Amino acid sequence: MTSVGKSITSALVGIAIEKGYISNKNEPIAPYFKKDYAIEKLSTEKEDIQIYHLLTMSAGWDCDDWNENSLGNTMHFPDAPDDFAFTLDLPMIKPNGEYFSYCSGGANLLGEIIRRQSKLSLQDFGDKYLFNPIGVSQNEWFVTPKSTP
Repeated sequence: MTSVGKSITSALVGIAIEKGYISNKNEPIAPYFKKDYAIEKLSTEKEDIQIYHLLTMSAGWDCDDWNENSLGNTMHFPDAPDDFAFTLDLPMIKPNGEYFSYCSGGANLLGEIIRRQSKLSLQDFGDKYLFNPIGVSQNEWFVTPKSTP
């Protein structure tokens, strides 16, 4: 189900761009979070992570759910007081856009960007712009406990 959630989130990003909540896929993500988070080791490479990199799972930070040794593996989320800060603070280990790594933390950040820009929960945004228009009136969302629904 988490993989399906990532696909739905990516569709919602496309809708958010179409509706003007996000300007485009090449927008850097750091400005969405710098006000609320003192992002550790904020380097040029980290500031250059774009929405596109999160959509394609090609951000260069150490985030790989398929590698149990990766600092950003979701098995480490239960120990983190804030899932967003945890992901934003991951160290950079490779160039952005060059390597795929399955990163749930990046997908969570995309959902948070939609929430911040639309002022709707991700579920409400999804219902309003995706599910209700295609006739899906009942759905159930599971949101990580430390992320905003």
